Amino acid sequence: MVWIKRNLFLILFIVGALAITGLAVFYLINRIAADKKATADLGAATTEWKGLAGHSPALTEENIAAASGEAERLKQVSTQVAPLLVTTPESPLQPVEYKTLLENTIDELTKRSETLGIDLRPRYSFTFTAQRAMVEFPTNSIPPLTTQLKEVKEICRILFDSKVHSLDTLKRVKAYPTEEAAGAEDYLRDKIVVTNAVGAVITPYQVAFKGFTSELTSVLEGFQTSPVFFVVKTVESRQLDKNLGGMAPATGEDAMMEAERAGTGATAPPAGSIPGSAATPPAAATPPANASAPAGATPAGGASLKTVLDETPKRFILSLEVVKTYAN
Repeated sequence: MVWIKRNLFLILFIVGALAITGLAVFYLINRIAADKKATADLGAATTEWKGLAGHSPALTEENIAAASGEAERLKQVSTQVAPLLVTTPESPLQPVEYKTLLENTIDELTKRSETLGIDLRPRYSFTFTAQRAMVEFPTNSIPPLTTQLKEVKEICRILFDSKVHSLDTLKRVKAYPTEEAAGAEDYLRDKIVVTNAVGAVITPYQVAFKGFTSELTSVLEGFQTSPVFFVVKTVESRQLDKNLGGMAPATGEDAMMEAERAGTGATAPPAGSIPGSAATPPAAATPPANASAPAGATPAGGASLKTVLDETPKRFILSLEVVKTYAN
C-alpha cells in the first residue's frame, strides 16, 4: 500500500499507456478489416471493368452494322405502333361549353353506376371536384381538361361494363401546373410526360375498385381492347377485412342481388343445397341436419357436400398510363 502511494504517478502512467495501446490495437484491427473489404471491392470492380473492356465497344464495322440494325428494327416497330397512338387534338371549348360537358358527363356516369348497382362515394366528381366549382379557367387549360375528362369517362366505362362492385378511388395528374387543390385526393404526384423521340404524351392514372378476380380479368381485357391506348403498369391486390368494413361473401338475398346486378338472372340456391344441382321443391326439401350429428358424417345417399367456389371480393389498385400522339 505504501509502495502504491509512493509510485502513484508511475502506476497511472502504466495504466494510461495500456489503455492507449488497447485503443491502438482496436483501431488497427478495424483498419485491417476495412482494407480487406476495400481490396475485395477493388478486385470485383477490376473484374467487371475487364469484362466490359472485353466487349470491344470500338467503332468497328461489326459494331456499326449491329447498331444500324437495331435502329432499323426500332424504326419498324415505331411505324407499326404509331398509328395506334394517334388522336385528334381537342377543339377549343368556351368555359360554358366545358362546364356543360363536365356536368353532363358526371351525371351520365353517376346514373349508370346507380343502374348497375356500383357503389360510389356521395356526390362523387370523378377527379373534377375543383373544376365543378370554377367559373373562369386559366388560359389554355380547357383542352387538356377536356382530354382528361374523356379518358376518365373511358376508364369508368370499362369498369362499369365489367360490373365491378365499387369504384373506390380514381386519380389523375394535374392538367396544368396551377390547377386548384380543392380536390387534393383527386391528383397523383406524377406529371404528364412528353417524349422527345416520337412526341408521345404519357398521362398517368390510378384506379382502385372492389370485385372478384373475374371482374379484374374483364377490366384488363377492356383496357386491352379500348380505342384509347392504355398501358397497365402495375396491379395490386389487397384482401378486405370483414371486421373493418370490408365486403363479405354474398349469401341469401345478397347473392340474389349480386346475380341480378351481374345480369345473369340467376337466383340464390337455398341454404345447404349443392351448387349446380336442380332446384328442390319446397315440399321435398331436405330437412336440416341434426346439430348433434358427429363430425364428418355424410348426408343420406352417401353424397358429401363440397365447396365449389370459396372466393371473397378483393380491392384492386391499378396504375395506368394513357399514351397518345396528336395528329398534325
